[in-house]
Amino acid sequence: MDSMLGVPIVGESGVLGNLYLTNKSGKKEFDEHDQTVVEAFAQYAATALENDRLRMEAEEERGRIRAMIESSASAVIVADARDGRVVLSNSETTRIMGRPLQAGESRDEYERTVVYRKPDGSVYDTSELPLQQALRDGTVSRGVEVIFNLPDGREIPTLVNAAPVYGEDGEISAAIAIFEDITALQEVERVKAEFLSMVSHDLKGPLSGIKSMASALLLEHGPRDIETILEYLASIDEEADRMTELVGNLVDMSRIEANAMPMDPEICHLADITEESIRRFNRSRLGGQQRINVDVPLELPEVYADYDQIGRVITNLLSNASKYSSQGTEISIKSYLHEDNGANIITDVKDSGIGIPDDEIDKIFDKFYRVTTQRGRGRPGSGLGLAICRSIIEAHEGRIWVESKPGEGSTFHFSIPASVVSVGI
Repeated sequence: MDSMLGVPIVGESGVLGNLYLTNKSGKKEFDEHDQTVVEAFAQYAATALENDRLRMEAEEERGRIRAMIESSASAVIVADARDGRVVLSNSETTRIMGRPLQAGESRDEYERTVVYRKPDGSVYDTSELPLQQALRDGTVSRGVEVIFNLPDGREIPTLVNAAPVYGEDGEISAAIAIFEDITALQEVERVKAEFLSMVSHDLKGPLSGIKSMASALLLEHGPRDIETILEYLASIDEEADRMTELVGNLVDMSRIEANAMPMDPEICHLADITEESIRRFNRSRLGGQQRINVDVPLELPEVYADYDQIGRVITNLLSNASKYSSQGTEISIKSYLHEDNGANIITDVKDSGIGIPDDEIDKIFDKFYRVTTQRGRGRPGSGLGLAICRSIIEAHEGRIWVESKPGEGSTFHFSIPASVVSVGI
């Protein structure tokens, strides 16, 4: 090598590389002019490399933004301020709109397919929509309720936030709108309202009964014979039990939702739990109205379970079976070992009552759900009993389900694991 000239390629972020020249023609040495030319070339190279780096960083940033928007649980639309055309949208937008919005789609195209309504049912003028206000004059909208009436008949309530996006020149270059589907929230509000109505009604009933009977006993000319007095006192006691049960269910449900339901598992036998549950049921107001047939062999393996909580499940299932069965019919309880996918003990509570409508089978374990049939005896329940049963069984790593046909009765099943020790695992 006769001669060499080296020049660093320096950009804003530092040294990007080096530029080397070797063996100048004519075997001459590189001079200052050569160095000036090469340094100028290195500056051009640095600019090109910096621009390429910035382009790649911008692409990466756009990719991250696209990924964030696509993974958002809310619908997102970005529109160009020049003509309102769609720049970007995500899959949640597709779900709500019922079709994908294509990049470059005009405002007229994506607005004419949907009717946008206000909470009072009136139709929004397109100029009133949050996205259009942000595009037009930079209005920032927060929590505006917009109901989407779609061509397929669906109605989706949403809360919309919208804001302008400003360019380097300070002018609006785009706008972004975020749509939150509040269907589930509205359902929660509806259930909450029904629940408050139910609680006030179910507490008011027993309270009214207690008040009227206590007032009658206190009247100067009220009942004085011992049989009538005992009858009134028994009714007061029964109504107080109803209130205690409702309040207890509410407390337990709140504990379950807070993962604070106490569990005290021990090695025990389902035969003992079932026997005590039947005694408890027979002392209740529904006890003694049906025959109870029990088949829980002592030879079954023991279970590692909360004795009282499993007993509560059995008592609750007996109460439901009794409430929706005719007097004098039979309720059967059967437990048996099931060894598919591990050793589990399954307990069946079967009645010959009115059954459960097919469209309600999947709902009866939901909180506050009450079967719509009016043929059950006594007041309808709080809609918490079966929800609590499910939570108790699932806390034992088991499951609960029901098989039923209207007019033919129902069989509730629950399974819990057998004790590892008792099955010799």
